[in-house]
Amino acid sequence: MFRCEITIPKTYNDGNKVEPQKFELTWKELLNKFHGVTVNEGKGGWQNLGIIYEEDNHKFTVDTSNIDIEFFRKYKEVLKERFKQEEIYIVTYPINRV
Repeated sequence: MFRCEITIPKTYNDGNKVEPQKFELTWKELLNKFHGVTVNEGKGGWQNLGIIYEEDNHKFTVDTSNIDIEFFRKYKEVLKERFKQEEIYIVTYPINRV
């Protein structure tokens, strides 16, 4: 089994809030593809050249028996455009279910 986590900010780079229907569409797409998805809210941050950036975000989590890296590479580009982001943070890693 593999887990994929997609972290998406709740605001655009200009500070305006992302429309809720964009998150709903993303949830539906992942649900249709993987037959299960969990969304959690959280706070993230990073530092660049001494400036600290903080943001509230949604983390979409899916578990799958077959990881399709090419799907996630293509979907990342869709999400970058949809959410007007320079980057979308996506990680995948193996998991063991007990």
